[in-house]
Amino acid sequence: MDMKVRDLAVAALDGNTLALGDLDAVRGVIEANRTRKHANPELIALASRDPNAILDLVAMFPQAAGKPESQ
Repeated sequence: MDMKVRDLAVAALDGNTLALGDLDAVRGVIEANRTRKHANPELIALASRDPNAILDLVAMFPQAAGKPESQ
């Protein structure tokens, strides 16, 4: 992904979570966060493995994200 800093969107989802990416992606995360009732325990466990870490990044991608585009 070729992104310039001026194109980067950042939003605080809560006291411990930032969403970073292009504007549409961050808006999507904000919307998904509004409709979701509970945090994913799998992601929390992954992000909490090193208590001394300054920053932990975890993500879940849709299964289709790994498939090549049809030509």
